[in-house]
Amino acid sequence: VDHYSTKAWTDRYDYSSDGFSTQGLPRDEIVEPFRTADRIPPRGDHEPGEYANLVRKAMQSFKRGDLFEVVPGQMFYERCETPPSDISRKLKAINPSP
Repeated sequence: VDHYSTKAWTDRYDYSSDGFSTQGLPRDEIVEPFRTADRIPPRGDHEPGEYANLVRKAMQSFKRGDLFEVVPGQMFYERCETPPSDISRKLKAINPSP
């Protein structure tokens, strides 16, 4: 989507590598309605204190000169019953940039 020129398009291409190719494969889209998860996801991917320990370990590596830059990550999960399309529309209203 190019908001500046008010145009949208779909790019489609074939992939091939090491004797494998997507050329000629069907491009049928299976559209499934949004359904909420039937279980509550875990709160995150770290145990309490695990991220802080990772930061302390990185700081020691910085002091030794083993690291110049590091970007530790932590994921959090929350059950959401709002369809992704609604969330996307709300985010676009807040910030229309691509």
